Amino acid sequence: MLHAAVRGVSGRQGIYLTGKPQQMLVFDDGLVLVQASGALAVAPGGGATAGARLQASTRRGGDKGTDDGQEYAAVTKRSTFLPYDSIASAVLERGRIGAQRLRILTDDGRELSHAYQPLHGPDEELLPLLTGKLGERFTDERATT
Repeated sequence: MLHAAVRGVSGRQGIYLTGKPQQMLVFDDGLVLVQASGALAVAPGGGATAGARLQASTRRGGDKGTDDGQEYAAVTKRSTFLPYDSIASAVLERGRIGAQRLRILTDDGRELSHAYQPLHGPDEELLPLLTGKLGERFTDERATT
């Protein structure tokens, strides 16, 4: 079951100034990170357009009849599925200009991040889900910075 969709950006790549548009979906069985198409974001003003199109396609994707993240990632282009048991640690930290960044370290050593504005990511839903699924592997460092 899809619990939350958080619109944000991944790390900067290529000519992107603020990061590549990315959507983080929180399912019962794990997280799915979905990247926007590079072609959409390269056009002038395309970053914002890519983010809006990504969010709309994610909403439509919820209608694909998938109940879990693994199924969703299997039928969605440019997506990464992270089962909760493969996440070694996740840290939520304060970013620049009011943004927040969720840094994820996987068991196989990959480091992934998802930066978002609180307007786009309802913390009242996201924080209890991450705390419940990850337990002590999840840390909220925003209050200490």
